[in-house]
Amino acid sequence: FDWNEFAKRQQKLMKFYSRSAFILVKASNTLFVLGLLISVVALAFAPGAYNAAVFGLYAVLFILRKLGIKPKPHGNLQDKNGYPLSFAIVRVFFAGSEREATHKVADKAGRYYALVQNGDYYVKIEKKNEDGSYTVVHTSAPFTVKEGVVNRNFKT
Repeated sequence: FDWNEFAKRQQKLMKFYSRSAFILVKASNTLFVLGLLISVVALAFAPGAYNAAVFGLYAVLFILRKLGIKPKPHGNLQDKNGYPLSFAIVRVFFAGSEREATHKVADKAGRYYALVQNGDYYVKIEKKNEDGSYTVVHTSAPFTVKEGVVNRNFKT
């Protein structure tokens, strides 16, 4: 029994996203673009205050989305068959050494989010086994981080 995971779940400290949440995001993005296009066509063929207001609202929302109000950039972990590596550990090391910069645990969908300083790093991915232990399944080649986030996709 892992009391730590139980306590986190009881306090609702962990939030995992499912495949249905991913589909919902894609559907809402598609509907947003479709609504924007329809508002442009409506404004072109029937100019009026209502159509201008709807188009203006879409324009403001579009600008806000492009200026940075968007989800955090995350990386993905997949096995060789394309399935997510749920609850795998991503260990980020400074390039050329065995000194660990940070480590993160992927969520149920195999996503992780790791903040680091700009520089050169490499990653070791440890897959969670059924007995609760971990096994190193991938060691990446060194790479450069330029925006302070390790958000690479790894397929082991």
